Amino acid sequence: MNKQLNIGWAQVDITPDRPVFVAGQMYPRLSSYIHDPITATCLVLENNEEQYVMVSLDMVNTPKVCCDRFRSRLEAISGLDVSKVAFNGIHSHNSLRGNHDAHLINFPRYLGADRVEPFPMPDDILYGDDEIEFLAERVEAVVRRAWDNRKPGGIATAEDYAAVGFNRRPVFKDEDGSTYSEMYGACSKDNFLRLEGYSDHTINMLYTFDPSGALTGMIVDIPCPAQVYELHRFISADYWCDVRDCIREVYGPVYILSVIGAGGDQNPLDLIRLSRDNEKELELWNEQASEVYRNFDMKEECRSIGERVCDAVKRGYRKAIRNIQYEPEFKHRLLTLKLPIRTVTQADYVQALETIDQLKSQYDADHPMDMHAQVKAYEAIGVALRWERQNQDPDYTFTCHFVRLGRAIFATNPFELFTEYGVRIRARNPFKETFIVQLCDDAGVYLPTHAALAGGSYSSKPATTLLGPDQGDVLVEETLKAIRSLV
Repeated sequence: MNKQLNIGWAQVDITPDRPVFVAGQMYPRLSSYIHDPITATCLVLENNEEQYVMVSLDMVNTPKVCCDRFRSRLEAISGLDVSKVAFNGIHSHNSLRGNHDAHLINFPRYLGADRVEPFPMPDDILYGDDEIEFLAERVEAVVRRAWDNRKPGGIATAEDYAAVGFNRRPVFKDEDGSTYSEMYGACSKDNFLRLEGYSDHTINMLYTFDPSGALTGMIVDIPCPAQVYELHRFISADYWCDVRDCIREVYGPVYILSVIGAGGDQNPLDLIRLSRDNEKELELWNEQASEVYRNFDMKEECRSIGERVCDAVKRGYRKAIRNIQYEPEFKHRLLTLKLPIRTVTQADYVQALETIDQLKSQYDADHPMDMHAQVKAYEAIGVALRWERQNQDPDYTFTCHFVRLGRAIFATNPFELFTEYGVRIRARNPFKETFIVQLCDDAGVYLPTHAALAGGSYSSKPATTLLGPDQGDVLVEETLKAIRSLV
């Protein structure tokens, strides 16, 4: 017999009051100002037999070093099972990093500390362990408040549509007749053929209610990273700020927990439209070496996304309100997977070192490399790092949560999961609504498809991937097995 569900919500501000390294580009960036506040939101679900806690942070991802610190602090909360707490990011490129800045370590290490321009670090920067502790204090507070706020309540789920994500990997025809992909390539070029993959405009929503049927909060799952503002240095929750504003204009100050579905090859900007007025800007965007100003109104774009998502939320609410469950089927399962990482050959490694040496030879202590020059070594350094990693530990171990709530299933993973994998999982499982939660409990980077590997470009090469598409196929099958075990 199912038990009465208890629900607790809380939200906390995680906006830094000092400069931080802003996540998401190949080069290090310091925050310039606060565009809009960033938050962490917690939802506790518990029925005296089972529990599950979701914490969504307005960050690029949730590195394991952060999650371990968070769980260590949460051990003090009586009755809370920290193994059933999941932390996810929204993939904003305008937020805290939460871990060390590899650029500041790997560029000098491979290129020579005397050959790279030192990066200016302000005295008051929030960085390293201080940054992790800053986040951990706030995560502990928000989870404790949500846990203490548990009250009887109900849930209802719905699925609808809003165009937010667009495939960001155009395919082009080369001079020899072959094809190649280019992340953020300009679709206005004469040799543009198509987009490499699918876009999923499904929006999944879980609404929570008090015993009187009043709305208290919602989970909104959008398969698209929060990256309208990504090339700039200010702090922002990106389009999620406008999504929350639009929803609260309709429903009042309800809690909103943000989830990114399988959207590793997606972006909230339509490249077909954007390319017409931004061909040169897209070339600079691809270089990822400096701030780029593009020819469109970013704030208007975010507001439009917020309005479209809010329309889907309203349609979903009209359906969900008729099906509130106060004693839903509630099951949780953890699955730990150990999969072989994507490897490079010794020849790849040797070639990478040659590329690095060739670049180094053009500079010396009197004429050090600026950041634009350093970024040119990014892929080669990535190959060298992979060679080192695969000889130390050839596997990647990670944990996924699977939660059944009534007619819905939640499935987490730590990757920037290409949309094709999410579509497969959604299509082949028996539940009415599927909430895929990516970038959860670690920073697993991109998990590309076979088509992406064939096409090449950023997000499919060793420097930006940990697993390959064969392991992506395994992840799909293991996910489906775990989901079916909860039927």
